[in-house]
Amino acid sequence: MLLFSLFFGLLAWVIAGLGIAGKLRSRGLAAGASLTACSLAVLAQFFEVRLRLGANDIAGLLDTIDVTIFGVAVLLLVTILLNAALCGLRREVQP
Repeated sequence: MLLFSLFFGLLAWVIAGLGIAGKLRSRGLAAGASLTACSLAVLAQFFEVRLRLGANDIAGLLDTIDVTIFGVAVLLLVTILLNAALCGLRREVQP
């Protein structure tokens, strides 16, 4: 689950970055794909916590939960900021 989460978290940032760089045709589609990848990364973290609880690995969960929360918060914050920049780029002002 960790690699799944890492892959989709990085994918969320790459898609938004490509959209900002103008490498993708649709900014809206890029923002949607980026937020979807971010959501899948967060979901993978929830499944990881569930697996640890199912295995009664409470000590392992207590050791890693703070880092998990911090990582998810950073992932969400950066993804939201990148997507805000993506959607705010090149707005044409109507006269």
